[in-house]
Amino acid sequence: MINKINVDIDLIKRNSASIRDRVDQACIASGRNTDDVKVICVSKYVFPETIGAMAANGITSFGENRVDDILEKEDYCKALGYNNLDWHLIGHLQTNKVKKLKDRDYIIHSCDTVSLLDKLNKLSATDGIKRQVMLEFNISGEESKSGFSPEDLNMLLDKCPQYQNLTFCGLMTMAPKDANDHLLGQVFGQAHKMYVDIGSKNIDNMPMMYLSMGMSSDFEIAIREGANLLRIGSTFFH
Repeated sequence: MINKINVDIDLIKRNSASIRDRVDQACIASGRNTDDVKVICVSKYVFPETIGAMAANGITSFGENRVDDILEKEDYCKALGYNNLDWHLIGHLQTNKVKKLKDRDYIIHSCDTVSLLDKLNKLSATDGIKRQVMLEFNISGEESKSGFSPEDLNMLLDKCPQYQNLTFCGLMTMAPKDANDHLLGQVFGQAHKMYVDIGSKNIDNMPMMYLSMGMSSDFEIAIREGANLLRIGSTFFH
């Protein structure tokens, strides 16, 4: 169980401004448009009340690891009148939890098995929702991490067009633990190449809008390598 914390909203506002400045500087250094990179606040460490205060101060994109937490926090914020926040499910999603997402239209980053895609496609058909999902790849092959292998790509390119109730809007990857800058560049660079290659094929339900990679410790390298969706947690709150 993760111990949740309450954080001073003024600290969060300062940190949010600092993060955005660092993102913009990394974009400029890489010759990219600053508007092309979006920050998701990974809010798994904080209570719903903190997210409500963040929403009141203009922070609108949140990422959660657990289904029960994202449901609780979205409901809390909706009760406060924040109905248009941008919610992302970024943690490992067990197939037996999929049914809890009924009528919830989150962007799901962590689709890592065919059986999970099957379940999400079936639920989406029932809900009448064309869900946005991302394929999670374990680029480094690290045993502790979930995700498809890069060698699964051709299988997925054959399989994914069959899921008529899903939109494959991007790819997600995580860096290896304690990786140095060189290895980070290799992993993120390979994910970007896969993202570009899939997008170039113009598959109807695989528009490849998002490349989700980069966290508090490595997001500037991820930006350099082409990330446009960052998952930043601890830097917001400490």
